[in-house]
Amino acid sequence: MKIYSIRRCISTRAALKADWDDFPWCRVEELTLDHFLGDKPCHFPPTRIRLLYDAEGLCLHFHVADRYVRAAIQEHQGKVYQDSCVEFFFSPTGRGTEGYFNLEMNCGGFMLFRWRKAPGDEPVAINIHDIRRMDLVPSLPHHLPDEIQEPVTWRLVCHIPFAVLQNYSGFYPPRAGDIWRANFHKCADACSYPHWLCWSPILSPKINFHQPHFFGKLIFGGALQ
Repeated sequence: MKIYSIRRCISTRAALKADWDDFPWCRVEELTLDHFLGDKPCHFPPTRIRLLYDAEGLCLHFHVADRYVRAAIQEHQGKVYQDSCVEFFFSPTGRGTEGYFNLEMNCGGFMLFRWRKAPGDEPVAINIHDIRRMDLVPSLPHHLPDEIQEPVTWRLVCHIPFAVLQNYSGFYPPRAGDIWRANFHKCADACSYPHWLCWSPILSPKINFHQPHFFGKLIFGGALQ
């Protein structure tokens, strides 16, 4: 099972403004998406992710060395997975069988965010007022209707306030030693070279990220030194 330790920092909101190689991100361990669903894709964009947390929320930093990039979807809760997209599926209970969130974000900074009380249940869309309490900081323009064919590196930083999660699940802010179950994905369903990459291996013939029994572990650790 994949395991990642999340370090605590003074302010995750301050980290929103920092580049990948700047403090505090340069002091944080990264995870990579080395596995895939379906046939091995011709285009396998190297995708790296770093995480931090504080008392207020969780901050994620995605770094993608990509190609054939587009951001056509221009609304929250739209089909952002058709674009160049990164995803964070997570169960704050530590057990995906008791419900999980799926957060999907295109490279332009629009998201699809839902909560499932249990696998197979109808998803509950996160309220637009709660979405506006979150921060998404993309390095690319919001709108890229035509694919960027040449190689391009893009980043996306996302801040999730714990107060938003409390509106949907039996959630409490994590403390050092707490464990969440989660997986991370990269996809581009409607791009020239579609692919479905993941952090924790999904041992299934189906191209389907909604399989929480394959989630890895996120362990909330101590303060960043």
